[in-house]
Amino acid sequence: MLLISHVNFSADRVPNGAALCALFRLIRCLADKEKIFSQYFLRGHRNFQTTECPGNKLYQEIMQWPHWAK
Repeated sequence: MLLISHVNFSADRVPNGAALCALFRLIRCLADKEKIFSQYFLRGHRNFQTTECPGNKLYQEIMQWPHWAK
């Protein structure tokens, strides 16, 4: 299991494009280098316990990414 934390001071907005790109590229790089399974599942913190994390806007964004799984 790989956990990535993103500090997002506003739950009502998506992090800037550079931050999102860096996160997406990090995940893809880890898969390419076989540090995580290439068929990984992407989930948010709120999929495991009751929380607002990672914020509604960021959560809506990552739900559109490849490998999203409820």
